[in-house]
Amino acid sequence: MTTTTPPPAARRPFKRRLPTPEGYRDGSGRRIYDLIRMRIRLGDVAPDELFVETALIRTFAATRSAVRLALQSLADEGLLDRNPRSGTRLRGHIANAPLLNEMRSGLAEDDAAATTADRLIMRPVHRGIVTPTEAVASRLQLAPGAQVVAVEQILYINSDRVGVRFAYFTPEPDPERVLSYFASDYHPLPRAEFFEKIYGVPAGRSEFTIEAVPSLPGDRDIFGVAPGTPLLMRTVRSLDASGRPRWLSFTHLRGDRVALSG
Repeated sequence: MTTTTPPPAARRPFKRRLPTPEGYRDGSGRRIYDLIRMRIRLGDVAPDELFVETALIRTFAATRSAVRLALQSLADEGLLDRNPRSGTRLRGHIANAPLLNEMRSGLAEDDAAATTADRLIMRPVHRGIVTPTEAVASRLQLAPGAQVVAVEQILYINSDRVGVRFAYFTPEPDPERVLSYFASDYHPLPRAEFFEKIYGVPAGRSEFTIEAVPSLPGDRDIFGVAPGTPLLMRTVRSLDASGRPRWLSFTHLRGDRVALSG
């Protein structure tokens, strides 16, 4: 009689509990916060959508405390409105800004639902032709004494101020054409279209840096934030297809209202 030896039971993988780093908190609330914020950023939340805690608990397989933590954090940022009577609903918006291109919201220009209030608006504060500092002239590869078009703008999404930009543009071939583009409020063109419209040449590469910087005392008047509040600073040097630098810009952004996408 032949006896068959049963195969050994499959060994369960060994799991070792890793030590918890000092100061670490449970990330479940952060995970839900990230997912809800992504929906807001992508425009997937309807203005009248109600955030029901029990539904979110089922959707995210999360605890009630984690859901409440995420909703309250978004409410503290001004993105949600929490009312004991009417519930939790959308209050604020997030502008999607490309890493490199001209600042622009994610809505298409021909979107029938897109309105002036839905898109990013650039509003000029100052503009003129000036002699740049040595640092700006060097980055734009300008000859000594050459001039640039200097522009200061405030960026709006809906009625919220979300950024301020200081930019320097080479004036060739027509300084008035460059100046006229920044004469009034506008919805920015994509970078390639801007190059063709203003300079009449194809766009080349861009070089960019993103840093976290503290807001200055004057930023309180622009953003309504306390001095020292972190902002995102995006520095861009943009070149045409021949490799010639055409503009240098410094944009300070409210990180709670702007998402840099690429």
